[in-house]
Parts: sequence; C-alpha cells; structure tokens
Amino acid sequence: MFDPIASMIVIGTLAMTSVYGSYVYWTTHGPTLDDWRERKLAADRQRLRQVIREENRAADAALIRQLVERAATLKTTPVAAKEAENESEKKYT
Repeated sequence: MFDPIASMIVIGTLAMTSVYGSYVYWTTHGPTLDDWRERKLAADRQRLRQVIREENRAADAALIRQLVERAATLKTTPVAAKEAENESEKKYT
C-alpha cells in the first residue's frame, strides 16, 4: 500500500496527464482539426475508390461471363460448323 504522499503524487500525475495531455499534444504540433478533417476526407475518398473498383470488377466479371456464354453458343450452332469446314477447305485448295 502506498503512503499518503506517494498516492497523492500518483493521483496528481494522472490528473495532470488527463487534463493537460491533450493540450501539450496540440501545442507540440500534433494533428490540428484541419489535419483530422483532411485525414477523414482522404479515408472517405479511399473507401469510395475501393467501392468503385469492386463494382468495376463485378461488371467486368459479368461481361466476361456473357462473352463466354455467347462464344459457347456460337461454337455449337450448325452455321459455325459449316463455316469452319468451308474455311478449312479453302486452305487446302
């Protein structure tokens, strides 16, 4: 157990740190309100870029799926098979 003088010193130190800590931090060139605002705006811009990037990836994936499906349907049509045969015959003649 602390003696009364040591406990008063500890309590005083904690009180002074809690009251004056933020003031000292601010006066020693810590981030100002403008800096905090800029940080918040930069974080918002970064989140917006991330959302846009994810939406673009989803749109690209959907487009690729559509193109693959379209290519698969074109390959299976009889017209495409006949055209492929005609092209192969033209190569040999």
